[in-house]
Amino acid sequence: MKHKTVVFVIFLVAVLSAAAQNVRVVSNEALTSKTDGYFCCPQMDKPGNQLFFTGSGYRGLYQYDLMTGKMSRITDAPGAGYEPALTEDGSGVVYRTYRLKDGRRFYSIINSNMRTNEKTVLQSERRALSVPRVFRNGTIAYTLHSQIEKDTRFASRKNEKDAQEQTAVFIENQKIALFVNGEKRFLKPRGEGSYIWPELSPSGKRLLFKKLGDGCYISDLDGQILSYLGNINAPHWSPDGKHIVYMADIDDGQQITASEIHIINADGSHDVQLTATEDKIELYPRWGNDSNTIIYNTEKGQIYLMRLEWK
Repeated sequence: MKHKTVVFVIFLVAVLSAAAQNVRVVSNEALTSKTDGYFCCPQMDKPGNQLFFTGSGYRGLYQYDLMTGKMSRITDAPGAGYEPALTEDGSGVVYRTYRLKDGRRFYSIINSNMRTNEKTVLQSERRALSVPRVFRNGTIAYTLHSQIEKDTRFASRKNEKDAQEQTAVFIENQKIALFVNGEKRFLKPRGEGSYIWPELSPSGKRLLFKKLGDGCYISDLDGQILSYLGNINAPHWSPDGKHIVYMADIDDGQQITASEIHIINADGSHDVQLTATEDKIELYPRWGNDSNTIIYNTEKGQIYLMRLEWK
């Protein structure tokens, strides 16, 4: 892999008025090049030392060391890059993969320890198996045949009660399935329809989601709408729960033709455009380990890291 190229870009929209929260883009760093391959959907671990991202079609899972610039492949398994879950301490990544049998997918969940390189199979070749979630104490949660399962093999015993009180959210048949203390209930905050991108706030008290054909909202855990964010895509909470990052994309009905990265307050106020480029299409942004860092990929499959400054 080539040495990473650091590109410092001060966008036209970087210096913003007081009404737009006085945030500016300090730098925009290309971590991978086009010759490295196509990568997308990056995540940063909580310590802020590693990035994890996937390849085309969510095939494979890769680790990028931010200290050394070294990239390594964790697995080449199909589907492994679709919503993998990172442990709180940065020691592991939990992912779902699949194998085709007679044209049907049979899913498995794997825990990969990044310190020992040991892989542990948590569930093997099941039909109705969701993507995993990881609680703060290391408990791994997923749904099997619509029932929540918890694996505590890698959990810290000091926080067992914390794991029991954790809330997890999944999508089942395009509906929001919320598990609280092991009990499941379906939420339809905007009535019947198809829901995507559900995500609990860092405090676990609010729910971010989008309803197709309607828009993106934040509700409480009873489904009471708290704010409307607009018809935005790929939304993600900031670590402090104050902001949402998203992509403002345009498509021609078949593919995305343009996209810029925005942030908006969780109450729906002060939308701020962070990028303004004609030569790149910025996609699937996420916050890093703090509210000063955003990571994303371009349509060419390059991974970028953006630094912000708040005043």
